[in-house]
Amino acid sequence: MNRALPLLVPLACGSLFAAFACGPAQAPVPVLGAGSASASTSAASLPPPTPLPSGLPPALPVPAMGVRGSAHAKVREDASVSCTASRVPAPGKPEDELKKLGSTCKLQASSAVFAGTLGDGDGAKDFPFRAKGGHCYRVLSAKDGAVQDLVVVLRDRVGDVAATGPESAVPANGKVCFDADEDTTLQVSVGTGRGAFAVQLWEP
Repeated sequence: MNRALPLLVPLACGSLFAAFACGPAQAPVPVLGAGSASASTSAASLPPPTPLPSGLPPALPVPAMGVRGSAHAKVREDASVSCTASRVPAPGKPEDELKKLGSTCKLQASSAVFAGTLGDGDGAKDFPFRAKGGHCYRVLSAKDGAVQDLVVVLRDRVGDVAATGPESAVPANGKVCFDADEDTTLQVSVGTGRGAFAVQLWEP
């Protein structure tokens, strides 16, 4: 009779009544998607997002990572440069103001005067210039009082930036130098206002 007891235990564990006594109860497994109805209901009750203001200006293009300046021209600082770098509207014609700036900066004209009229809704104007190897330049610019923001960019033959700035003399504290002859492009654009401008390349 005692030998039959060990056999009764496994039989009892397999029975329906031993399901509560022969091991821990297993927690129910949640079914995926069961709460989707409540989630969609709560999302539908949320207020719509506030629209962005319509008067925002368009986003400016962001340059790609790793983009550098010109490999064909180098900017060199020059402590002897005695020229104001501030942007002051020309009281007279912009062409006449360029002559005054050239005298103040102690420079000699190396290009013709590039002049015109631009507004903040216009595209940039391009002016070609042939830089000489072994020479260094500064871009002088002047504008009338109707133009509030004027930017000049000097690009090398592949389009990379050699010098740029809103100052009346670019580079502001130096000069851009070329090791070899280079076909460059001088770009002029207006950020605010509309009026006359004049730009010219000079060298020491």
